[in-house]
Amino acid sequence: MVLKAEIQEAAKQAMKSGDRVTLSTLRLLLSAVHNEEIRMRGDLSDEDIHRTITTLCNQRAEAGDLFQKGGREDLAQKEYAECVVLKRFLPQQ
Repeated sequence: MVLKAEIQEAAKQAMKSGDRVTLSTLRLLLSAVHNEEIRMRGDLSDEDIHRTITTLCNQRAEAGDLFQKGGREDLAQKEYAECVVLKRFLPQQ
């Protein structure tokens, strides 16, 4: 549960600094974590949250690739930026 608190604190800091991309990405992440908690009927461990982050990051990378193939560089860059924000909360590989 330490990771969830870190994500919530990072969202507060993004809100204070006015960083819209980070804030919207972290809100998306917190929503996904909440939905997973409902599905699992309990609190998630840090490993479960890492799995959720990995899934979201993979979705963003795939969407970015598809947008790039479709000629929408603006949307592709947004997806890649969201993936970078999410990777901050994954352990170093």
